[in-house]
Amino acid sequence: PWRGVLGVQAERLRFEALGEEAFVPATLTRSQAVFALEEAEWGAWRWQIGARHESVRVSSEGGERFGDAQSRRFEPFNASLGATWRLDPAWALGLNAGHTERAPAYYELYANGVHVATAAYERGDATLGMERSRHAGATLEWRSGAHSLKASVHDTRFARFIALRDSGEVVDGMPEYRFEAVRARLRGLEVE
Repeated sequence: PWRGVLGVQAERLRFEALGEEAFVPATLTRSQAVFALEEAEWGAWRWQIGARHESVRVSSEGGERFGDAQSRRFEPFNASLGATWRLDPAWALGLNAGHTERAPAYYELYANGVHVATAAYERGDATLGMERSRHAGATLEWRSGAHSLKASVHDTRFARFIALRDSGEVVDGMPEYRFEAVRARLRGLEVE
């Protein structure tokens, strides 16, 4: 009864900023991922399950302002489970839960300079680990012809949320902001 999609994804991102405005060294990010999303229906229930495994390498060429060349490797894994219960032809209740991981971006790892667009001195942390969270949500939906109403609530708890935080220091006349991993919680309500 299962149907869905299996796939692969690959990405190569080369970033290079030149001149005095460069606040990140030249970097190369390579990632490869495999993923699956499957769905099945049994009576009034529709089940969904998904998973994704990724291999990410983020390399810095370093340089005079940025120090030695560095390279980091990450293996993020994401998984989700969802169920929708068709209460009657017009109403449905959905529940979902999941675990997500994200590798830090090149600027979160290697930034070290004035970021003109934000008017701040941004400093990365080459020792950052992966961003990790767990989430859960519920949706109640009503449909009748061309009319619909949908309300959703969600709660996401991060063990490590990569945030750009004010350090309280001033560097080169600009406020310094550092990328750090912090605990965080995001809650939301959506009505459509």
